[in-house]
Amino acid sequence: MKRSFTLFFFFLSLLLSNTTSAQDSCFYTLNLFDSFGDGWNGNLVTVITGDDTTSYTLNGIDDDGLSNSFSIPVVSGDTIIISFTSGLFVTEVSYELIDANFLPVFSDGFGAPVMLGEVFNGTADCPSCTPPFSNSVDIEDIRAFQADVSWIPTDPLASTLLEFGPSGFLPGSGEYQLASGAGTTLFNLMEDTEYDVYLAGNCSEMDTSIFIGPFTFRTR
Repeated sequence: MKRSFTLFFFFLSLLLSNTTSAQDSCFYTLNLFDSFGDGWNGNLVTVITGDDTTSYTLNGIDDDGLSNSFSIPVVSGDTIIISFTSGLFVTEVSYELIDANFLPVFSDGFGAPVMLGEVFNGTADCPSCTPPFSNSVDIEDIRAFQADVSWIPTDPLASTLLEFGPSGFLPGSGEYQLASGAGTTLFNLMEDTEYDVYLAGNCSEMDTSIFIGPFTFRTR
């Protein structure tokens, strides 16, 4: 694998340092967008989770001014409060909060102006088993009959279940492969064929997360 595992070990140490069990803690994701690409011009979104209060923005220095993603650690039962403080050019701003299953929890500014003040009040819910980070999945060293797949697991103690098949196959009808760690190789592929791959966390025989994907590639 060509992937650097620096980020993997960062999340691994972060997860292992948390005294709360993996079943009670997880990561939500906050995605910020700016339609003009010049940052948020003083606009702020503030997220309160448990005892932590953090404000987020796009400044064009620590990001590209167009978008950025932030991982937010939460514990099941935590109250999540989102508030928005306006700056300049607020009509360019949009954002969303995604849960540990990569499903939308709250979004604003998409097709309508963002709301001001407190805009969301809810409760964190961590699934017992979570899939790998969706933006970490990488397919490389693609050959005629094999390809390497790597990812960053959200639970270092879980394995990962992969389902794959020719592009467009019906989920549940593909081939399965169980892998530990942060990567594996798919063998016995067909040459010059487009494939879809789905991944799920496998915490135990009776506890598997939702599948994420498809991630598509073509063999040589």
